[in-house]
Amino acid sequence: MGTHPVMEEPHSFKRTFIYSIISGIFAFFIYSNNDVLHGTFLYDDAGTVIKNPMMLNTTNHWDLWYHDYWGEPLSSVTSHKSWRPITSYTFRWNYLSHQMDTFGYRVVNVALHVIVSMIVVFVMTWIDGSDLSALITGLMFGCHPVHTEAVANISGRAEILGALFFLTGFLFYARGTQTNSIFVRIICIFLMLFNTVLSLLSKEPGVVLPLMCAVWEFSLVSRLSIPEILWNGWLKSEKARQKLKTFFFHLAAICLGTVVIIYWRFEWTGGNEPIFVFDQNPAAFHKDRQVRVLTISWLYCLYTEVLVFPYTLSCDWSGDSIPLVRSPADPRFLFIVLFYVGFLSFIYFTRIWSVKQQLWQKQVFTCIMFIIVPFLLSSNLFIPVGFMKAERVMYLPSLGYCMFVGWLFARWLRGGTDIDPLPHENDTQSNEELENQKEENDNDNDSDNEEEKEKKKSKKSKKSKKSENEEDQENEGNEEE
Repeated sequence: MGTHPVMEEPHSFKRTFIYSIISGIFAFFIYSNNDVLHGTFLYDDAGTVIKNPMMLNTTNHWDLWYHDYWGEPLSSVTSHKSWRPITSYTFRWNYLSHQMDTFGYRVVNVALHVIVSMIVVFVMTWIDGSDLSALITGLMFGCHPVHTEAVANISGRAEILGALFFLTGFLFYARGTQTNSIFVRIICIFLMLFNTVLSLLSKEPGVVLPLMCAVWEFSLVSRLSIPEILWNGWLKSEKARQKLKTFFFHLAAICLGTVVIIYWRFEWTGGNEPIFVFDQNPAAFHKDRQVRVLTISWLYCLYTEVLVFPYTLSCDWSGDSIPLVRSPADPRFLFIVLFYVGFLSFIYFTRIWSVKQQLWQKQVFTCIMFIIVPFLLSSNLFIPVGFMKAERVMYLPSLGYCMFVGWLFARWLRGGTDIDPLPHENDTQSNEELENQKEENDNDNDSDNEEEKEKKKSKKSKKSKKSENEEDQENEGNEEE
C-alpha cells in the first residue's frame, strides 16, 4: 500500500461533494441540447408509453404490478416478462402531468442521468481513495457517447433508474463494511438488498448488485486472494483470519437475500420464460452452436469497441444488421481471438490468484468486474435476451471502463503511487484497540513528564552547585584580603 503523495491531498468528503457537483453540471451541459429535450417518441416509446394501456388507465395504480413493461398481463403467454413497475410509474406520472408532451419525459431522463453522474464520483472513492480519479471518472461517465440511447430515448429511463438504485445500494454496503457494529452492518446489508429490489423493479440487471458488492469486499476490503479463500493456511495473522470470517458472514447474508429476491420475482411474474422472436436476436436463437458462440463473441468485441471508440452508434441492431459469424474462416474470427487473448491477459495481469497481489492490481480487477457483473444478464451467457445488440445496456457497465481510465490517469499524474480506497479505515478500529492506544499514549506522556522532571532537577542541582562554588570563591577572596 502506497503513501499519500505530496502532489495530492488525502480524500475528503467536502472535496468529493464539490467534484460530484462539477460532474453533474458537466453531464447536464452535454445532454441539455435541443435534440435531446425536444425530440419525439422513438422506437420502443410506442410500446412503453404511446400504446401502453397502463399509461392511459390512470384510475387503478395497482395494475402496473400485474402487467409487464409493455402493458401485457404477466399471466399472458405473450408477455415479455420485462416487469419494471417503478419505471412504468414514472411514465404514468409524466402522462398525468403533461400527457404526450415529450419535453417533460426527456427532462426527467436528463435529471436522472445528472444524479447518477454525481453518485459515480462517490462510488469511485471506494475504488481509489483519490478525489482526482473520482472527478475524472464522473466527468467521463457524464459525457460518454454510449449513454446517448439511454438518456435521449425515453424508454432508456429503465437503464438510468436501475443504475441509480444499483449505485445507491453499493454505497450503503460500502459504508456498512467500515464499521465494527454488527447492528449497523446488518442495517446496511438490508438497505443494499432493498436497493437491489428497487433496481430490479426498474431494470432486470439490478439483481446482480449483491454479487458486485461481494466482489468489491473480497478484493478491496478483505484484501484476500483466491488461495486465502480456499485454504486459510495462507493467512499469516489473526487480523486476516478475522477479515475472512467477516467476509463469509456478509456473503451468507447476501446469498440468502439474493435467493429470496430472485424467487419472489420468478413467482410473481408467472414462473415461465418469455417468448422472443428469432429476428430480435438471431445470434442467441440460432440452431448451430458454433454460429451462436462465434457471433455472441463477436458482439462482445462490438460492445468493447463502443466503450473505447464509440464511433458507430445506433438505437436499432435487430434483424440482419449484424451478419452472423458462421465459421473460423470469417475474417472477424481473428478479432474474436484477439479479444479473448486481451481479456485473459488483463485477468492474468491482476494476479487475482496470487497471495502477493498488490493494491493497484486489486483496483484494476475491481474496475474490470464493474464492467462484467452488470453486463452478465445482457451477455446471452445464461439466458437469451430480446435483442442482438443494444447500446443502452452498456449504461451501467460503462462505469467500469470509466473507473479504469480515471484510475489510470490519476495514478499516472501522481507518479504511480497508490492511495488507499478506504478513507474511513482508521475510524473502524475496535474499542480495545483505541483503549490500548490511549493507554500507550498516557504511558508515553507519563514517561515524558518524568524525563522532564529529572531534567529540571538536574538543572537545579547544577545551578545550586554553581552558586555554592561562587560563594566559596567569594569567601576565599575575603579571607585573603
